[in-house]
Amino acid sequence: MLWAKKNYSKYKDIVDRAASFAQQGVRFEVCKNDAAALGFKPEDLDGFVTVIPAGPYALTYWQNKGYAYIAVGA
Repeated sequence: MLWAKKNYSKYKDIVDRAASFAQQGVRFEVCKNDAAALGFKPEDLDGFVTVIPAGPYALTYWQNKGYAYIAVGA
């Protein structure tokens, strides 16, 4: 997982850039269920990442607020 602390050295450039965006107000959310399925607990993830209970609910919530989901590589 990209946001796992133990993978920082592998994804350093991306994580550092994301942390910079987070300082500017960008919110990074990770589904607790998906993280758990991959063997990660909330405390295993980078500090700027917000762990949410359910990703599908959050996608619907933010889309209803006017945001759009853009799939990477689409």
